[in-house]
Amino acid sequence: MLRKMEWAAVLVLAASSSVFAQQREAAGNAAIHVDEHVADSLLLANYSEIALCQFAENKAQNDDVQKLAKDMIEDHQKFVMKLRKFASKDKPLELRSTKTGSNSPIRKVGGTTDDTKTTAAGGHAGIASRIYNIEYHTAQECLKLTEECLDKEKGKNFDQAFLGQQIGMHIHMLSRLMASEDDVSPEFQQIIKDGEKTTKEHKERVEKLMKKLSDNSKS
Repeated sequence: MLRKMEWAAVLVLAASSSVFAQQREAAGNAAIHVDEHVADSLLLANYSEIALCQFAENKAQNDDVQKLAKDMIEDHQKFVMKLRKFASKDKPLELRSTKTGSNSPIRKVGGTTDDTKTTAAGGHAGIASRIYNIEYHTAQECLKLTEECLDKEKGKNFDQAFLGQQIGMHIHMLSRLMASEDDVSPEFQQIIKDGEKTTKEHKERVEKLMKKLSDNSKS
């Protein structure tokens, strides 16, 4: 009787170990998926920012605005390189500028129109692809509409419009980074914090330049 109880205990421990191992693996996979989703979303925002700054660098009248746009392009490109380590490998992440061109065409992401017919596991992947499609095309359309709006302005008006748009964009970027910080892996968390620091610096620089241009127009 005692030996049977001992064997039962061994079997229970083995089963528990297997369950815990599966839970750890599931938790690890979940963390990877969260990192990928956050990185993909941030990459879209950063590519949009790069496209708008390239547009402004070519069209801005003020030398300081051109320099700001150039510096922000470089900073966002550096951040993009850091984000790519955590991003998906099978999704288009770049956006096409209607004014400056882009290396990435607009296309569907993974999946097909038959995603609803897939298995449960494949179905989740198909749904994720569709959700990302929406986010990708939303970012693309937002970039297009923003460029069209800015393109209506010229000279000093364009400079002010671009700076105003950048304040709003960096507020949105900062809030996105801060909201993501606690839900990503520790390694990614440090990248997020670095992004927050740079975003704050950009926002402050834009605000100072916008005030400078405003004061100059009054004098």
